[in-house]
Amino acid sequence: DNDHEAINSEAINSVRVREEDKYNDKDNDEDIDEDIPRYAEEANTFMHGGKFKEALVSLTSAIDLWNQSHTRPNAEFHHKRAMCYAKIKNNKKALEECAFSIEARPHSPKRHKMRGVLYARDQRWEESRKALEKALQLANDLDDPSAPKDPGTPPPGRKSRTEYVKQISKHLKTVQSRIKKRMRL
Repeated sequence: DNDHEAINSEAINSVRVREEDKYNDKDNDEDIDEDIPRYAEEANTFMHGGKFKEALVSLTSAIDLWNQSHTRPNAEFHHKRAMCYAKIKNNKKALEECAFSIEARPHSPKRHKMRGVLYARDQRWEESRKALEKALQLANDLDDPSAPKDPGTPPPGRKSRTEYVKQISKHLKTVQSRIKKRMRL
């Protein structure tokens, strides 16, 4: 298994070096703009197939290219990279990616929800509670015309806003009960 990871790591580094050379030689923004969606689509395909490590490679390439021509992080790429890290049980990296994602889209309930769930996995109950409360507040604010909005929330085609609020509330209640149990001990 370690041999496979070493080979996989070498292949990944080789592809990255070739890609970096390509952009350094051409210094062409059109190539970058064409390759970002290709890497994003590749990552989606890997994620849907349960190949999260491979998806991380594609997302990292997309993020690296994005950062060459943009000043703000790409919220969706970082959110997906956080999901991949969470799937391979690397909460530390997943939380780092959540921070980038939230920096780019601070009014997104789904990004705060993910942070809250990850904190709960690490038994960081107070931080989890705060993140989930923020997610719930933002999800409830979607009906308030004066509240800042994140255009991608709730996730289109997956859940109605009401179902999304219920899901966040369920996570929050679980975390609150854990906090209460710790206080009793």
